[in-house]
Amino acid sequence: MFAEPGRKNRLKLSQRSWRLLSLLSLGLFFWATPCRAQFNSLPKAEDAIKLGTPTPDQLFQIQSEKSLRQSIREEARRQPNALPVIFPQDTAPTSQAYPGRAWPHQVRYTVPGYVCYGRLFFEQLNFERYGWDLGPVTPFLSAGKFYYDLAALPIHVALDPCRWCDCNTGYCLPGDPVPLLLYPPACQVAGHNR
Repeated sequence: MFAEPGRKNRLKLSQRSWRLLSLLSLGLFFWATPCRAQFNSLPKAEDAIKLGTPTPDQLFQIQSEKSLRQSIREEARRQPNALPVIFPQDTAPTSQAYPGRAWPHQVRYTVPGYVCYGRLFFEQLNFERYGWDLGPVTPFLSAGKFYYDLAALPIHVALDPCRWCDCNTGYCLPGDPVPLLLYPPACQVAGHNR
């Protein structure tokens, strides 16, 4: 019989993998045993947390920091398998003034939620911004509105000469369902809109 090429190598590889697997499982067992013992030493949740309603004397008792720490230590000693209670070291207050935080100033630029642009004298809100389409009549209405705005351009400029920009605040967003509205020109007398 002919032996398969590389069969010995595969057997050696499988023996090595079994050895490695057994070593890993033994290591995991020895590592997990102290972890399990540590978790078993923790108190039960019912013992650690008081679920009953406290009395007013328990709620409103006045204790100093030292007596509160002492009562916490005593309560921990009463519990079986309790871990030692360690509090951080107290630092004495200093007579030096607080120097403040000397962080460098940080600047953050934000993008506003609106856009301002030059005045639009030939804007057609219904067709351009809100997407209205009246079929074959739309080009004729757009052309008529354009020639009306062209003829009334001096009036539009003279009505509000100090207004040099428009902003998109107050308008509906493009694509919002907006009814077809007519926007008559605003007449001003002595700076008041009518």
